[in-house]
Amino acid sequence: MRIISIYNFRKVVNEVLCTMYVCICHAVTEKQVRQAVSDGAVDVKTLKQKLGVGSECGRCIQTTLEVIQSQMNTEPCYYEVA
Repeated sequence: MRIISIYNFRKVVNEVLCTMYVCICHAVTEKQVRQAVSDGAVDVKTLKQKLGVGSECGRCIQTTLEVIQSQMNTEPCYYEVA
């Protein structure tokens, strides 16, 4: 039997409970979308290519846009001008 600390237990439970699926068709989570936005994918077209979001039924597009906007507000992208 494996014993885990209360801290680790809470962390695992929080990760499981806080996982929101943005795209059910491709099992894409909010965390994956946020990470992709942080990596530079700042529009649905790019996320569709990277994660498959919106490429099947399209019901996830509005939620995807909300997550993109939320992530952009949290972590704005700055571009270097040459």
